[in-house]
Amino acid sequence: MTMRHIKAVCSKSNERKFVIQCVMDEYEESNATIQARHPKLFKDDTYKFEASKDLLMCMPFDFIDGLKDKNWTRIDHKWLARLMRHLKKAQSSNIKQIRFIRHIGRLDIYDNSREYEIEDDCYIYEVILENDLTHYVSFGQIHDIIGDEEWLQGEGNCLCNIASS
Repeated sequence: MTMRHIKAVCSKSNERKFVIQCVMDEYEESNATIQARHPKLFKDDTYKFEASKDLLMCMPFDFIDGLKDKNWTRIDHKWLARLMRHLKKAQSSNIKQIRFIRHIGRLDIYDNSREYEIEDDCYIYEVILENDLTHYVSFGQIHDIIGDEEWLQGEGNCLCNIASS
C-alpha cells in the first residue's frame, strides 16, 4: 500500500477537502509497463490525490475529524491493514471466467416457454473466480450485479466482454 499521509485543506468556499500522499519509490519499481502507461504516477517519489468521499467514509471519523488544516498526518496503520485485507479478499473474488452452460425451459406448441416468468432466469452460466471457486448463476443474477453498467447495454454486451472487464 502506497498511501502514507493525509491532510485537510479548506477551500475558498470553506469546504473541507482531503489530500492523500502516496510514496511511489518502491511501488512496482521493476514493472516498466505500468510505469510507461502511467507516467504521472511515477514522475516524482510521491503522488498526491484528492480523497474520494467513499475512501474517507471508511476511515475512522475521529481520525478524519481530528486532522489539522494543511498538516500532513500519518495514516492509521490499523486502518491500512484492514483495507489491505479487504482488497485481498475482493481480489480473490474477481471473476476469471464465465461460460454458458445451458438454456432451461420447455416450449409449448406456440414456441412459448412457461418455465420462467423472467426470461433471463432460464440461461445458466458457470462463473469461475480467481480463487478457483465455481458458481452456477442465471443471467438475471449477473445482470443484477453489473446490469447498470453503460457498456452492458450497448452492442458489445456479450458475456466474453463482461468477463474481460
